[in-house]
Amino acid sequence: MVVRRLWAWYGGMLRSHPYPTNALTSASIVFSGDAVAQFYDMRSKVDRGAAKPYDPTRGLILGAFQIVIATPFWLRVYRKLDGIFPPTPTILSAIQKGAMTWLVATSTMPFFIGYVATAHSVLEGRGVNSSEILEVVRTKIKNDMMRILPASLTFWPLHWIPMFYLLPREYRFVYVSCQQLIWSAIVSYIVHDATHHAT
Repeated sequence: MVVRRLWAWYGGMLRSHPYPTNALTSASIVFSGDAVAQFYDMRSKVDRGAAKPYDPTRGLILGAFQIVIATPFWLRVYRKLDGIFPPTPTILSAIQKGAMTWLVATSTMPFFIGYVATAHSVLEGRGVNSSEILEVVRTKIKNDMMRILPASLTFWPLHWIPMFYLLPREYRFVYVSCQQLIWSAIVSYIVHDATHHAT
């Protein structure tokens, strides 16, 4: 009964205050997920003496991105898509909306990489070096993006129907934030596996 009331209250907050509720939820999920990922990485490397201490800065950078940029951006994208398609969702419209969000997410990936590189540079006291940041973006795209795209086209389409057909609209971004944890683990595995085979 208490859980049901809390869930009803939370759903009401998503409807009445969508930005702050989604932003805080998403930032909390991302920060917690990054902490788990770091501790797992530390544990896997401790036997080799290569473990790094936990760095909360990384989680704060990702959480800040969710609050300041990702949440308002994606809530606006979802509203635009809802305005383009008929109000009654269908499986076809869900797939179409999902494909559009995938294209938007993929095309904005260089911006996200640049944001993370800039934030790290500033917090480490190195300031903003545009040529250095552009080189990081170029290297990431060259080395990682082409390996990640096929996995992305396999993973995200599985969630288009739940996002745009099955779930109430107010739960979309929360659902995506939860799936983002799984996706981040997949990306980390792809990138680190490639690095391992290259060394």
